[in-house]
Amino acid sequence: MVLDGEIVALERIFPPRTRDRGAGPRVLRLSEIARADGRALYQHALTSGWEGLVAKRVQSRYASGRRTPDWRKIKIVHQQKFVVGGWTKPQGTRSHFGALLLGVYAASHQPLVMPCCMPVMWARASTRASSRA
Repeated sequence: MVLDGEIVALERIFPPRTRDRGAGPRVLRLSEIARADGRALYQHALTSGWEGLVAKRVQSRYASGRRTPDWRKIKIVHQQKFVVGGWTKPQGTRSHFGALLLGVYAASHQPLVMPCCMPVMWARASTRASSRA
């Protein structure tokens, strides 16, 4: 990476950060540094809807084009539990059912909310087995 004509990819990024955060274009954004238990940050990322985190060893250097054990990408997979309320009739090439009618509880002890009608996108064998359940 080059910034203001200087190669910065091989610099130690942590600690301290010597680049002026206010200088230059806003395209390059340095993230905040969190030096604490990663589990709390992961929970914050999860509840904030982040896609993931990047963790690194304090003294590691960035190695362009190489994966090293010093840098880790931690992907967050968001999940939601739904209630299957029914399904629609099959259309076109579908033979067992068309779409699932899904519901979700917005909060505990609240009425069920129907957010969508979800097209069924799995193999015909799975559709056949599900239609018998």
